Amino acid sequence: QAIERLIQLKGVAGREARDLLEAAMAEGFAGFEQETERMFESQGEKSGTCAVCVVLTDTDGLYRLSVANLGDCRAVIARKDGQKFVCVSLTKDHRATVSSEKTRIEACGGQVINKRALDILIPSRTFGDIKTKRKCPGAVIAEPELSHHDLIASEDCSLVLASDGLWDELKNQKVMDLLYRHQHNAQSGCTAITQAVLKKVSGKGRMPRDDLTVVVATFDWKTQRRTSIA
Repeated sequence: QAIERLIQLKGVAGREARDLLEAAMAEGFAGFEQETERMFESQGEKSGTCAVCVVLTDTDGLYRLSVANLGDCRAVIARKDGQKFVCVSLTKDHRATVSSEKTRIEACGGQVINKRALDILIPSRTFGDIKTKRKCPGAVIAEPELSHHDLIASEDCSLVLASDGLWDELKNQKVMDLLYRHQHNAQSGCTAITQAVLKKVSGKGRMPRDDLTVVVATFDWKTQRRTSIA
């Protein structure tokens, strides 16, 4: 159903296109959550995950990123500012310690204990974690936050999508500095970021605390196309 809605976007613009896109992304997230519930019932699968999804659209030369996220995966843009990149955040983390999320959890009868939703999860929105969700329905949810961001031609150089395994270890600006050094090659930029995380944790004599998933896309505004993804 989500894919069918995306197909409907062809030849559609303006508010109608935005509504269709938001509906498609929301349906896609809802469908995946239903699948995790089926896995819980059939296989006893208790794990969960966070997610971020980005769709790039072009309307008469206006490039826009539509974003859906839940949990503490992030999407950021590397924007050129003189001889450096600055970070433009496209998402907000959904963690139990965030004021609005804490208020939402408490409103449905849940608690934030030890900085965790229901004293269990750090993220307050996830796919899966069905056993935890059933302890207090509505406390931990799979509803994404939807947003739209216009790209600035020639200034917005790279897009980064990554799990908290990156953001818990490296500050946003450190990621920007690494991308600036590899601004014309998504693969080398992605490799530099992941290596920096591994170097940092190994220097502390420990293994990474969480999964490390990083996607980097670079933009070529001379040809007005996405050039590479890694």
